[in-house]
Amino acid sequence: MKVKINLKEIDLEDRLSILDVIKKSNEIYRDDCIVALVKKIEKKTNEFLVKTSKGKFILAIDESFLDLWLRFYKNFLVKCGWKTRSSIAFGPIDLSFLELKAKKDEYKYKKGDIFISFGGFKTENSFLCFSMDDHEGLYGIPEGYEKIGKIKEDCIKVVSRLDEKDSILNIEGYNSIIKEIEIYKIDQTRAIYLDDNTDAILTFASIHLFEEAPNSVEYFLSKDEIFEVRDVASTFISDGGSSSKNVVNTTLKEENTIYRTKGVITVRNKGRRIGGIYIYRENIPASRSHSVVGEVESGLELIKKADIGDKILMLRDVESLICVGKTNKDAREFLSSRGIKHIMVKEEDDDSIIIEQRPRSTIEAKSLGFITTLAENPEKLCFIELWENDAPESVSYFRGAADMISNVGKFMISKIDKDKIILDSPIVKKMPLPFENVCHKSEKGTIGITNFRQKSSGTIGIRLTENTTYGPTGEYLEATNIIGKVKKGINQLKNKKRGDIIYFIEVKK
Repeated sequence: MKVKINLKEIDLEDRLSILDVIKKSNEIYRDDCIVALVKKIEKKTNEFLVKTSKGKFILAIDESFLDLWLRFYKNFLVKCGWKTRSSIAFGPIDLSFLELKAKKDEYKYKKGDIFISFGGFKTENSFLCFSMDDHEGLYGIPEGYEKIGKIKEDCIKVVSRLDEKDSILNIEGYNSIIKEIEIYKIDQTRAIYLDDNTDAILTFASIHLFEEAPNSVEYFLSKDEIFEVRDVASTFISDGGSSSKNVVNTTLKEENTIYRTKGVITVRNKGRRIGGIYIYRENIPASRSHSVVGEVESGLELIKKADIGDKILMLRDVESLICVGKTNKDAREFLSSRGIKHIMVKEEDDDSIIIEQRPRSTIEAKSLGFITTLAENPEKLCFIELWENDAPESVSYFRGAADMISNVGKFMISKIDKDKIILDSPIVKKMPLPFENVCHKSEKGTIGITNFRQKSSGTIGIRLTENTTYGPTGEYLEATNIIGKVKKGINQLKNKKRGDIIYFIEVKK
């Protein structure tokens, strides 16, 4: 028994479970991701695809003759027996086992009719015949089955080109094989055993990314390889994106807004659900709010059947070359192993952390073959923790304003005193933010953003001293959303002055 797992075909001798086959194949899979089992089920059909030495055509067999036809049609892989102006015949083969009798009368045929001819009125001398014109003839046809079917109208031209030198190479049921796709969690696959109808097992979707959308591709690469389905429609699945109009993402631009064919992947570049990743189950027109970043090359069955809450392992053919946040040493080794030249400016110590790079996209870096990086001594950097679960919209606004690449962003100091620092971003405009994580006390090192209670909503600040009345931006606490805290580097901030640039490195809890 042969079974395809992803793109690999393996031979199986024993009756195994899906999980046994996956492990035997050594293919990549994840315990938290779904697996697709594809079965090929043969259904009864009266339409057949005939392959000849001059092309293919489709014929339909009359229901009254279908059961007889199914007993012998594979035997008609033969050469042309004869041809006239009105018909062409292939054979002979022996059909005496059908116990039919030859009819010794003429019969009228229309263009495209199919019939059986018993040469010399002998069933062991049988021909499969196609009428190429309206005519009447004596062919020794089976009694009760003057004609057995018809050539599809748009296929008659193919048959008319056949001559005595041609042969029928193959006949198979047309659309007689249907694919049945079943989705399982890994735990379920232990108890699901393969049968003779099993065609394939899929543990991941293979993704090809396009060069025409470098910024959106970079955003896609920044996401985990596990795609969690949060929204399902007849035409797509999506990870949901953001449900807020206040989300800011400066990396997303209108790119490669082409027709969305089945299997393509897009990133929503504006509006509600900005940043959402969509994978299409059907063709759909282009949209300026959707940048096409790639396509599913294999594993589309997982996309077709996935439901809300399912997770899909996605293997991409491009690896992110973003080095921001890495040490010089790690970046040098990483880029060298991928054939990319590393050019360092300013701090070249192994432990210095990269805070900027050019170019800023993987697609451009692959094209150029080199990356230039700027690094800084970690003692001069500010390490922060952001509380996304408590203030999701405000944290998203902060990251956009900081123009964060990977986990590194920057601000310019617009105001500083002994109690607070006010940060400025030239990238985004201040906007009204909802109430999120409003606290009764502002500790030293807390990061906050003014909410819509004040006209200065969107102002970002850091508290340098504890206060129970005013927040990090100098506004009353009820007008301030607390979004995080400085974990390391707070003391060196006090030595900064207006106009200085501060680099922030986000660390996880």
